[in-house]
Amino acid sequence: MSQYLTPEVTTLIITAIVIPFFVQITRYITKLICTKVDELQTRLHNDTVNHLIDHAEDAVITAVDSVSQTFVNSLKNDGKFDQDSAKQAFGMAKDKAISMLGNDAKVALNEAHGDIDSWIENKIETYVKANKQSPI
Repeated sequence: MSQYLTPEVTTLIITAIVIPFFVQITRYITKLICTKVDELQTRLHNDTVNHLIDHAEDAVITAVDSVSQTFVNSLKNDGKFDQDSAKQAFGMAKDKAISMLGNDAKVALNEAHGDIDSWIENKIETYVKANKQSPI
């Protein structure tokens, strides 16, 4: 048997079989690692965007509650809350919500929804409607 495994034959086996095998395994492992890294980066990015959107929703809720507490309730108590007051309250809530958002949240909202103003306006309307339907 040793007569068949001469140094030349061993070198030939290593050159023809073992090295190409390791090259293919290395390529496969590298591709697998790159895929996993990309998946992790995407997941981390999505988690960050979702966190920033949650922050933006909290800003809208806080803004609506604040305007309701300081502006709307006093006008309603005096019987002076009308359509113009509602528009003014809406604008105040929108301005407060936008001022509470950081640049990262604005970028995330723009990336996720495209139009920050429209998103905030819809969230304000949704939250106000939910508050009207569920008495405190």
